[in-house]
Amino acid sequence: MSFAYIGINTVFYGVDLQEVEEIKVGGSIKFRGPLKFRKIEAGGSISIDGDAEGIELSVSGSGSVSGNLTCERISISGSFKVGGNIKCVGFEASGSVSVGNNVSCNNMEVSGSFKAKSIECDKIEVHGALKCEELYAREVHIGKKSKILCNIICKSIFIGKEAEVKSVIGERVHVDKGAEVEYIEAVEVKVEKRAEVDEIRYVNKADINEDSEVEKLVKIDRLSKHINSLGKSLGK
Repeated sequence: MSFAYIGINTVFYGVDLQEVEEIKVGGSIKFRGPLKFRKIEAGGSISIDGDAEGIELSVSGSGSVSGNLTCERISISGSFKVGGNIKCVGFEASGSVSVGNNVSCNNMEVSGSFKAKSIECDKIEVHGALKCEELYAREVHIGKKSKILCNIICKSIFIGKEAEVKSVIGERVHVDKGAEVEYIEAVEVKVEKRAEVDEIRYVNKADINEDSEVEKLVKIDRLSKHINSLGKSLGK
């Protein structure tokens, strides 16, 4: 494997380095995949045409992978786009991230804008905007004024002040002051004052503050989806 530094105002197209030790990008570089790497730091622009597999990826400029990305640690503070799937251990995103298919990760932190088809993780914390069809997790923390446009299926979730969430199915759901949620299905649910929920279905306990607004409250025998220890739904 090799090391390469790509400086400012340097442009490479179709670099023939299928295995690299470390790359630092200050200009612009494009690879034809598949690419294997240990560490990539991109303050400029990096593009990988195909799949990529590595240990550490950091993008503070702009980056793209047209295929699938497998990487232990990913940190994005710029703009990043992946056409296929992402599989990783840790993912920090404070910029703008778009994923064409699915994301599988142990721990995620999102403080920018994140879009994917679906997300499966152990723990996720969001302070920004998140959009996907379904989010499966063991533990979810939604920060203040965050906007979550997806169906969340989890073990436990905290929805912060004035956050907006589409749908939640979970064992333990806590809705903080002023948050807005369209649908909640939970074993136990707590709703703080000034929160607004269109519909709540609960199994054991519903602690609803008198100053909150819940349009529909229904007691049910069980959740519509079974949730295992990793947070992914196993179906009805």
